[in-house]
Amino acid sequence: MDRTKKPRVLIVEDEVIIARNISRYLDHMGYDVTAICASSGEVMSSIRDDKPDVVLMDIRIEGAEDGIVVAERLHDLHQIPVVYLSALIDDETVQRVKATQPFGFLAKPFSQKELQITLEIALYKSGMERRLSEQEIHIQRLIDRMGQGFCLLDSQRRIRYANQALALLLCQTPEALVGHAADDWIILPAEGSARFQAWLDQRPLEVQVIPATGNPRTCVLTPQHLFDAQNIYSGSFLSLTDLLDVVRRETGLELPAKQCRE
Repeated sequence: MDRTKKPRVLIVEDEVIIARNISRYLDHMGYDVTAICASSGEVMSSIRDDKPDVVLMDIRIEGAEDGIVVAERLHDLHQIPVVYLSALIDDETVQRVKATQPFGFLAKPFSQKELQITLEIALYKSGMERRLSEQEIHIQRLIDRMGQGFCLLDSQRRIRYANQALALLLCQTPEALVGHAADDWIILPAEGSARFQAWLDQRPLEVQVIPATGNPRTCVLTPQHLFDAQNIYSGSFLSLTDLLDVVRRETGLELPAKQCRE
């Protein structure tokens, strides 16, 4: 967020006196109040028109939808950080609040200082997440331009992300590969327990890759594994190089290209 501009805050509160007090607090703190809304319908309209940096969301508001439902939609459609406001909250509501990944929670009544600290933290966290997301997109674009197949696996060796080169090798789309286990398409040169040990050796391996259609391909698999603080396996970053592509580059021979049958 540009620090030369006032942070823009949308207040969602159906009690007029409380909303005005919050607005006055924000004005003293140097924030720009884009609007005060009392119902879910007003919120979505205001978001489109004013594009606030953060939303102060009362849980109990006017209309058929409460503040938690509205916050879910803001998260899904606009990725706008939400700070909840509430005087009373039960266990069920707490679980619903947690599921929306809020950037803060203020119990009524609260002071101007409490509001300021909560908003500053929420805006800082939002800015960090946005920068990390932009970096991730940049890295993914770089990986997608590479000729080698790359993918990221979770702790169950299921694909979390795959680049275009790997998708082409497997006769799939990157989106279709997400969630599939590496064992579904990689045949390691070992059996049983030795197979997983070969996987963990973290050295280049010659493997067979089985595409969705077409013939198996011989590739060099180079794994980089991830481990948590307890040294428990938590995922892998895989690089796969089709040996036919290597032969093409080194010899200049015209060899059969990757074929994906319909």
